[in-house]
Amino acid sequence: MARIADQFWKTPNRLSQTYARGLIALSLFVLIIAALGLFIYDGVQRVAYVTAMGSIAFGNLAWGVGSLLPEAQGGRTARGATRHLFLVMLVALPIATALALRS
Repeated sequence: MARIADQFWKTPNRLSQTYARGLIALSLFVLIIAALGLFIYDGVQRVAYVTAMGSIAFGNLAWGVGSLLPEAQGGRTARGATRHLFLVMLVALPIATALALRS
């Protein structure tokens, strides 16, 4: 179990430039989808959906940008931010799914 926790808190590895650019493009597309949730949903469901999709988008964006930046200019720091954003995602996704299934 400790090995799983170590893997979770480990800073993600750098991606190749091609994969990083593709991930950035994909995360911008997911960010647009998250913004559309502001107009589609109401109340708590809106908050849960936008939080879940936004944390996915920003986490992937940080990983992609962190892979393109040199280590001295914050590449490792940007990739390290993904851990916290994905933790928010792990909490928000089940809540958003439960709210969607309930309605």
